[in-house]
This record gives sequence, C-alpha cells and structure tokens, in this order.
Amino acid sequence: MRLLALGGFVAMLCAAPVVPAHAQSNQAPQFAIVTPGAYLRQQPTLLSANTYPVFKGDRFEIVGRTADNIWLQLSYPNAISGTWIIASLGEVIGELKSVKPLPANKMPPPVPPGRPGPITVPGTPVITAAQKALYRKAIAAGRDATMFAVIGDCNSQPTAYVGRLAAGLFGYEQYRAYPATVARFTRAFARVSLAAAGGFNSAAVLDPTWADPYFCKAGESPLACELRMSKASIAFIELGTGDTHIWRDFEANFRAVVETTLKSNVLPVLITKADALEYQQADAPEEYINNVIRKVGAEYGVPVMDFWKATRDLPNYGLLDEGNADFHLGPGGSYIHLLQTVQVLDQIWR
Repeated sequence: MRLLALGGFVAMLCAAPVVPAHAQSNQAPQFAIVTPGAYLRQQPTLLSANTYPVFKGDRFEIVGRTADNIWLQLSYPNAISGTWIIASLGEVIGELKSVKPLPANKMPPPVPPGRPGPITVPGTPVITAAQKALYRKAIAAGRDATMFAVIGDCNSQPTAYVGRLAAGLFGYEQYRAYPATVARFTRAFARVSLAAAGGFNSAAVLDPTWADPYFCKAGESPLACELRMSKASIAFIELGTGDTHIWRDFEANFRAVVETTLKSNVLPVLITKADALEYQQADAPEEYINNVIRKVGAEYGVPVMDFWKATRDLPNYGLLDEGNADFHLGPGGSYIHLLQTVQVLDQIWR
C-alpha cells in the first residue's frame, strides 16, 4: 500500500511545470495523474475533505465534471466516498464533452464571506489602503479578481507551493480561518504558472528565450506571457535563489520585473527567500538579495512577504538539509510559505 505524506514531495521539484494536454479518443475519457501525488475530494471544492490518494501515472475513467471543467469526478476502484479532483493535476485523454456536467443544484453551496483570519506568521505584511487600491485598479482594468499568478523558481512551482493546497497536501485545519479566501482563489491555487520553473532567476523571467512557445507570443517573456494568459490581478514574485552567482545584476533585473508587473495593472507581492546562497557561495553581502527585495518593495509601495523572517525559528530555517547548499524548502518551510500566502491574500481582497 502506498502512503501519501503531507509535504513529502517538496524535495524533487525543480523540473519544468507540466501543462495538461488533451488527446482525441473514441473511448470513455480518462484522466492521467501528472502531479507526484494528490488526494481526491469529497466534493468539487477545496474546502471539502480529502478521500483517496492518487499518484503520478495513475489513470481513471472520468464519470463527471463541473460545467466549467475545473473539477472532474473519477471512477476510483471500490470508492464509497467522493472522487473529485482539480483538472490541472493531470491530463485529460479523450473528449470531455461526452461526460455530463454536474447539475447546478448538485454543486456545493456558496461559501459565506466569514471573518478575516488572524495574522500569525512573522514577516506577514499588513496590506495598506493604497495596496488594496492597486488590486481594485487591476480589477477595473479588466483583470480577474479571483486569479493570482506566481513568478519564481523551483520553490514556486505548483507542487512545492500553492498547488499543494489544490492537491490536498495542505489540510483544511491549517487554513480553517480562511475558507472564503481559499474558495475565492480556487482556480489560482490550481494554476500551472508559465513563469515559475526550476532554475529561473530575475533575468530568465524577462527573457523570451525561456518562454513556452506553445502559449507565448513571439518575443514575449515568461513574465509577460503569464500575466497575459492568467489575467491575474495579483502576482506573487519569488526570485533570488537562482541569482546566487549573478547577484550584482539582481537589483536592476528585479526592478524591471516589478515595473513590468505594475505596468500590466497587476499588484505585485514580493517574497524574500529563506536561503542565503549568495552570501554563502558568491561573496555577496549578508542578506543582499533579501535587502534588495525589501528596498524595492518600499520604493514602489507594494507588499513584501518576508519569508526570511517567517522561517528564522524553524529547524534549518525551513530548508531541507542538502549539505552546504540548502535552498529547497522542507515540510516546515513549505507549510509556512503557503500559510503566509493565504494570510496575504485574505487581506488583499477584503
């Protein structure tokens, strides 16, 4: 019997993100799991309980779907409970149109707004009125009020970051104060970003060479492509680990990233990093990159989610012990990373 451990997939996440594809088939459509592991859900909502574990390579017949195709119901052997999964966690093989959508009267009831959750993680910013105004400006400009984008390296890929919530690897008890926020941004938690990949640095996200040619226009950078494709109103920007040996260029590149985001009418949320690689390996001043992130955030008046501060009391600062070059997040760091993100989102939209 295979076991699915909470936070157990964080160490092997620097591969490029997988984007679901759709194939033609005369048979009943199937769903192939592409994420390392996930849980099915009792109902088609992130606020529903986990039921059965699934793993990369597993295939199941699709027997139901929501009208928007965000959630799929699978035929799971001997299931006596719900078998729903978010479609971005796998690949549809066949034609979804042959599967009847779930009637509107069978959908889970709307989530009440609830009360704002408490801010409990050190380094979590208090979102100002001016920053909330930037979010409202994004919406007024036609951007999606319920979508955020993620820009970053391997610690920002879905299986290491927000996708853990979509996969059921961040239990309901861990965000029980934020049900309305989790429900509001469901599609964002499930999105596979075109600007988050292993090895990405502040130069790569601006360089069209690294853009996915299937989704992105000629000459379009991964950053510009993701902001256009996602229609996000918020962007979580987590860069710096990949800039270890080019730290002298980080500030200029990072400013360009922030300016591009703001010019696109998107509220950037800047995130410091938990590692100190540029100081340990490349002779940069201590906390150089994080201090640049804080300085740029203050100058542009945008939120800084100080993940460095959030991890100082964790064993090994929330990082996996990989010798003298620790930078992948461990279970503790990954948990705080996501919780802090939900706390920031909760403030922005209220």
